[in-house]
Amino acid sequence: MELPQTHYDVLVRLNEAREPLRIGELAAQLRLDQSPVAAACLELAERGLVQIHETPFAELSLGREGQRFAANRPLPERVVVKVLRECGGRLAANL
Repeated sequence: MELPQTHYDVLVRLNEAREPLRIGELAAQLRLDQSPVAAACLELAERGLVQIHETPFAELSLGREGQRFAANRPLPERVVVKVLRECGGRLAANL
């Protein structure tokens, strides 16, 4: 059976893995974008060579009030990043 390189790489990596991998993890390990890895997995699943288990996840975004809040005030994490940049990327912490 001939397979495109991405398909082959997916099969080899999944065979080496000790547990199931998420598409993002698999793509990172293969140093590829998620799109071709996901496409390869779907085609391999259609051939019965891999199993795909889909799980729903919550996706969050700002509502209108949150967008107005964020537009008028910087988000705390952005303030932290700005301060770190201004300090050359390093900052001493006194814990």
